Parts: sequence; C-alpha cells; structure tokens
Amino acid sequence: MSFYRSTPYNEKDIAKYDFEASKATVESFLKEFKKDKFNELEYDDGEEDSYVPLATEESPKRYYFRYTRMVNGTPFPGNGISVEFDAVNGKVTSLNMNWYDMEFPPVDKVVPLDDIYKELYSQVGLELQYRFQPYYRPLLENDESTKKAQLVYCLTQGKPYDFDANTGVLLDYNGKPYKEIKPVE
Repeated sequence: MSFYRSTPYNEKDIAKYDFEASKATVESFLKEFKKDKFNELEYDDGEEDSYVPLATEESPKRYYFRYTRMVNGTPFPGNGISVEFDAVNGKVTSLNMNWYDMEFPPVDKVVPLDDIYKELYSQVGLELQYRFQPYYRPLLENDESTKKAQLVYCLTQGKPYDFDANTGVLLDYNGKPYKEIKPVE
C-alpha cells in the first residue's frame, strides 16, 4: 500500500517543524491511519538520509521516517512503513507500506548467539580491505578529506553470512545450505 502527493515549495518557504515535531506528527498520523499495525512497528533510526539536506544552514523542508515491523520482538527488515513528511506545511506527503501476511516460526528454540559467532568466524571469516572513509559517501573531487583510504577488517567477500537460527547452518542467498564451490583442479 502506498500513496504520494506533491507539495510545491516557494524558495522563501521555511520549515515550521523540526525533526522531533515532524516525527511526533508522523507517529500521531500512523496511530490513527494504521492503528492495527502501529504497535508492531519500531522506529529505525539507522537511516542515513532521514532528511533532505540543504546547501544553506536553514532547517530541512522534508523528513523521511522508516518504521520496521517487529514480530516476536524480532525485526523483519523490508516489512514496515516508510513516511515522508513536509516540514513546511506539516503534512504527510507519502507513505509506503510492505506488510506480508504469513506465519512466523517461533523464536524460543534458536541456537545461542555465541555458537553462531563461532560459525561465522570459522565458515565466513574476516579479511583485510581498503575502504574510503566515510564509506557511504561519494568522493568529492575537490575535498581532500574524503580521499582517504583506510585499512579495515570486513566479512569475507563472496560468502554469505546468514545462518538458520534453529540449526546454525550457513545459508546461501536463496535460503539453502551453503556449499562452497571449489575450482576444478
């Protein structure tokens, strides 16, 4: 389910809502619009682009909020609600909801996390890599501070890192037990 409505801006418009007021208004909207789903949502504050940055020091005119669905106290990424809020006019301008109707396995008999860590390091492992820092931002041609490479340990490339929580088996990208393909000698 989704909707979108366009709201034009005048260059002289200023935001009347800051981040906290925008978030409170969005949550009030969600409690009313999707009251049956709201208690199963958790705000995801890990979103890097929660607002549209401006070239000047003025407040953002638009904010983005993402709420992840929680099932049995466990996050279900890709399921939940994303909302765009117009901080000038105080209106929700878009909503996107992904909500699967399905059965969920119980979480009471999962493999202990320490055992999964051991399997992760033995089956996947870590490797050295060079990364641009900050990793998630593109290089700017004239900004020397962003042209820095840093040596870091990362999970080994080319290997999956999902484990079946009930069996501890390493899974491939299709959810099947992972089998390493060895080159023919």
